[in-house]
Amino acid sequence: MRRVVAIALAVFALAVSPFVRTAGYGFIDCDDYDYVSQEKAPMVVEGLSWQGMKWAAKDLTHSIWMPLTWVSYMADFSFFGGKPGAMHLHSVTLHGVNAVLLFVLLWMVWSLCNGRDARCPSVGLLWLALCAVLWAAHPLRVESVAWIASRKDVLSFLFELLALICWIKTATSGCTGARHSLGWDIAAIGFFVLATMAKPSAMTFPILAFVLDWLIGVRWTLRRIVMFAVACAWCVVIALLAAHAQKVGGATVATAAMPLWWKCINACAAFGMYLKNTVWPTDLAPQCTLRWPGMPRFWWQGLALSCVAAWCVWKWGESVRKEWQRDKTWIGSWPQGAWRWAMAGLLWFIVAWGPMSGISGFGLHAFADRFTYIPAVGISLALVGAGWWGARSTAFARKMVFSTAVVCCVVLVASAWRQTGFWRADEVLWSHTLDVDGGNNHYALRTLAMHHFENGHDVKKVADLLGRALEISEDAVGPVALMYVIALCEDGRNAEASKVLSRLQKWHERQMQGDSGSQDENPSVNLGGSMMGEMRTRIAKKSGNWDMAKAVWMATQGGGMMSVAEEILDTIEKEYPDHAKILYLRGLFAKWRGDESEAQKHWARLVEHGRGEPYVKFSFVKKWLKEKENSK
Repeated sequence: MRRVVAIALAVFALAVSPFVRTAGYGFIDCDDYDYVSQEKAPMVVEGLSWQGMKWAAKDLTHSIWMPLTWVSYMADFSFFGGKPGAMHLHSVTLHGVNAVLLFVLLWMVWSLCNGRDARCPSVGLLWLALCAVLWAAHPLRVESVAWIASRKDVLSFLFELLALICWIKTATSGCTGARHSLGWDIAAIGFFVLATMAKPSAMTFPILAFVLDWLIGVRWTLRRIVMFAVACAWCVVIALLAAHAQKVGGATVATAAMPLWWKCINACAAFGMYLKNTVWPTDLAPQCTLRWPGMPRFWWQGLALSCVAAWCVWKWGESVRKEWQRDKTWIGSWPQGAWRWAMAGLLWFIVAWGPMSGISGFGLHAFADRFTYIPAVGISLALVGAGWWGARSTAFARKMVFSTAVVCCVVLVASAWRQTGFWRADEVLWSHTLDVDGGNNHYALRTLAMHHFENGHDVKKVADLLGRALEISEDAVGPVALMYVIALCEDGRNAEASKVLSRLQKWHERQMQGDSGSQDENPSVNLGGSMMGEMRTRIAKKSGNWDMAKAVWMATQGGGMMSVAEEILDTIEKEYPDHAKILYLRGLFAKWRGDESEAQKHWARLVEHGRGEPYVKFSFVKKWLKEKENSK
């Protein structure tokens, strides 16, 4: 037992080693602020409370039901004050625990196979530990671990692994003749429920448990069938709730008009890309693929790899069928034993990836590294099968297999360390995404523009980045039209600002009509007053931002247009007092009039009382105020 504990500690250390550097990182302007900021998630910032837990149980504003994940964020604020470094280490620790639990799960499954087949070779705990580390230290895990908003992945899998361990424990007691305790069954279902409360995609637990039972060769008793039926019933409930949450959040709109055959082709292409990135993890970046209906950038390579993989599986199956006809033993010598592990790994990957494949119509993205967090365990199962083959081969083959695994482990740890470094700041991360995606990623362009507006206030760079994004998609630039117009006007490009406003006018009208009409088109919106209130707030904000954008352009025209612009701000301020954007514009207009004392008054109020987008801290305003104070 001491040896097992020592190996488990080593697995934990290797699993977290590529990610510990995130302790010095901050938040990323991609959902992080939506989850843990005062402006976007005030209940989370207040820390653990009964009121906050009730809110978490009902919240569907982010197109996902994840009460347990919300509670984990609340715990961060209660115990660590919401410090980004502590929140990162929280996620890293959960990931390390997941690696240890995976090692335990592999050990239990292997032990059962060994107990059921006298010819089963012994591969040793070190090989099983390496299989767990190769999963945990892979660069594809970086997005789930280094991104605070992706905490739901690591937290959900923690409870799903516990559920699977408890499920396998019932098979262990049956195999050894020990008394079957109902407690393990209840614990398995309980952990499964908790996993779905962290992220609904854990609904695949019943099928994953079935795959492991098939791998082990467990004969189902009536009790096991009943527990499986209970798990499936909860799976249906979670699937319906997830579908409702996705519909309320508008995440199903992206795929609503896509035919099934197109979704299947996209899923095949994405599967091939995951295979490629698993073997050769280069050019990894978040949001680096097109949203629906666009295909991933390298879709044709992925589709080709999927076809090759399907052909290999078919040929492999043919060889196994012929062997089985000669010797009807599914767990035994090569190729049955190793093939069984490989097939279980493939089934695991496909089943766990199913909710994120795009075929179901959930979500906005066709491809993402974080979607492999749970499915990639299937690769570890296949590697255990490789160890099976190596253990039945010559001593030289065993040494080669083990040495190759160790080298791969070292390379992957180094690669994951490097990949984690891209998450240290918005500018580094989104510049890397543009490098990977060929410079045509409108999401990265827009996010980089927001970063440069806040940090250094380089309005020329902001305008150029948003101009590139506008050529790709009006939907990408429309939400930040105010920032675009401000940057153009501050850069003296008033005529270009007028053209941008004219071009985005139709976009604004479509958005207003879509939000207004959605109250009747989406029956779920009429179910609660809170949803109706959020809808009205969203419409008002879009209208207010658009009116402020027009006011900025009017203020540059001189004459009586400045007074008209001020009147527009007065009207909006009645609805949103102390709004950061309004206070900033009042100070900006005062500067344009040459009245810096008036600008200083408005911007001092902005720094003290301004409320608005959490990622805009107006650091450039604070710097300007400090320079004014020093010059006195």
